[in-house]
Amino acid sequence: MSQRFEVIVVGLGAMGSSALRHLSRRGIAALGLDRFTPPHDRGSSHGQSRIIRRAYFETPGVYVPLVDRSLQLWSEIAEESGRELFRQTGVLLVGDAYSQMVSKASETVHTHQIPHEHLSGEEVNQRFPAFDVPGRSKSILEPQAGILFPETSIETQIQLAVNRGATVRFKEPVQSWEAMPGGVRVRTSEATYEAGSLILSCGAWISQMVPQTPLPLSVERQLLFWFEPKSHPEFFKPGRMPTFILEPSAGRFCYGMPDLGEGVKVAIHHEGDVIDPDSDGQPITPAEVGAMRDLLSQYLPEANGLLRKSEVCRYTNSPDEHFIVDRHPQHPNIVLLSACSGHGFKFSPVMGEIAADLVEGVTSPLHSGFFSLSRFLQGSQ
Repeated sequence: MSQRFEVIVVGLGAMGSSALRHLSRRGIAALGLDRFTPPHDRGSSHGQSRIIRRAYFETPGVYVPLVDRSLQLWSEIAEESGRELFRQTGVLLVGDAYSQMVSKASETVHTHQIPHEHLSGEEVNQRFPAFDVPGRSKSILEPQAGILFPETSIETQIQLAVNRGATVRFKEPVQSWEAMPGGVRVRTSEATYEAGSLILSCGAWISQMVPQTPLPLSVERQLLFWFEPKSHPEFFKPGRMPTFILEPSAGRFCYGMPDLGEGVKVAIHHEGDVIDPDSDGQPITPAEVGAMRDLLSQYLPEANGLLRKSEVCRYTNSPDEHFIVDRHPQHPNIVLLSACSGHGFKFSPVMGEIAADLVEGVTSPLHSGFFSLSRFLQGSQ
């Protein structure tokens, strides 16, 4: 006999755990399913830290209001749980004299009245001695921005949902779902469940969950590195070094965070190989470590010490790098909540809120057309 719920959430990473929390807060009987035990390292929501900033240079008219709402929700979650989910480190954007990242972010901070400072390359190097950026470079420092702790955040949102009555099942992969009168039926490796609505927030596996709906998504292998400073470790501690995003050449980005105890975390944004979500992925190669070291030697030379650890993260990308948050084209009681294209974690509280609104038949004013599924389905139906 099938167990019955009002809503089933498939995938309890950043977005799914948020949706489950919002549903439970509204008194909705919800079931959360995950093929692993979240938080885990098979998706895009691990690796100790994630950047959150308001000085968005990518479509700021859409994303700044979303991050503002997310900041409210992150604060609410932290207060409810009593756990540290956000740490203010400041976020520094650094580019050359012609950097589109910095010039667009400059427009954003003025338009949205975001506290900031403009710094020259010399000022960056003097104020933050971890860096050695060219004197001709230009930078924006957003002092109130910082980092989120992804594993703690996911664990916390799931626990808060359970505290309010949500049911969760881990290590229970979904094998299939089908629409039926009045709702959906979901079959897993262990049981069959029924619900009025379904949220599919399964990241890299989203395309497998909707095989009849062509989604032009790819799963990208991303590398994370933690290096031990070879000298002056005090330069790399929170308070002495901000979180940063560098644009070493036009449209190419790397980022990093201060040493939280495991080394200075650095990564190149995008540029990874496309992989199968079910594969373990190829091991990180010496050449890939070398490419990261080349950037460190140029911009953070004293961080270029012992490689303490490295991890693989999976980005699920859409062609335009905007998210998908929309109702299924044939089944309006089914919501797709993916892909996050490598920049979604900071927005997960509000994305979960939007998904919860959608299953209740409400469209949030923050639900942008940028996230519509129809942009990829023109002429394919």
